[in-house]
Amino acid sequence: WEQNVRTGAFGPASIRNVADWQTGAEAFERIGTCEPGTYTLSGAGEPEAVTGAAVSLELLDLLDARPALGRLLEPGDRAAGAPRVALISTALWQRRYARSPDVVGRVILLDGRQVTIAGVTAPSFTIAPFAGLEPEVLVPAGDPLVALRSSRTAIVVGRLRPGATTKLARRELDAVAARIEAADADSRGWGVLALH
Repeated sequence: WEQNVRTGAFGPASIRNVADWQTGAEAFERIGTCEPGTYTLSGAGEPEAVTGAAVSLELLDLLDARPALGRLLEPGDRAAGAPRVALISTALWQRRYARSPDVVGRVILLDGRQVTIAGVTAPSFTIAPFAGLEPEVLVPAGDPLVALRSSRTAIVVGRLRPGATTKLARRELDAVAARIEAADADSRGWGVLALH
């Protein structure tokens, strides 16, 4: 989490800051992000509001995600000009698409934008242990380098490297946060709260 050092309040992090954590905190094998949201899903059937999240590829790897059908998100899915893709949960696949095997490749509308279903996540996949979320739709996270540091929307999960300690990770994150704070006015008064 990011934490306001004056008030002690903590919450989601800026994905721009997380990108700096990823390169500056070597105690971590991997750091992933999840930005929860609600999308309007339409296309076949009545429009409905569904829980969703923009997720990083690192998060899918950290959570050992596997597809029940199709594929997971890939690095090229986030490239400029790439076709929009999404993953749907097994629960949504059952409820809205009656477990149709041809759901992969189907074009749906998310908030009015055309998106192709790339895959269905396995029934066992969950983000709940880390975020209390069970998103029905997952889309690729945006480029963190174009995000505003003041936009704190990401739930962050990290995995320590073998032999690394939480104490070392906190020290490295604090050092990165101090560099960010010194260089960016939007980050003044903000630090990192790493929970184990």
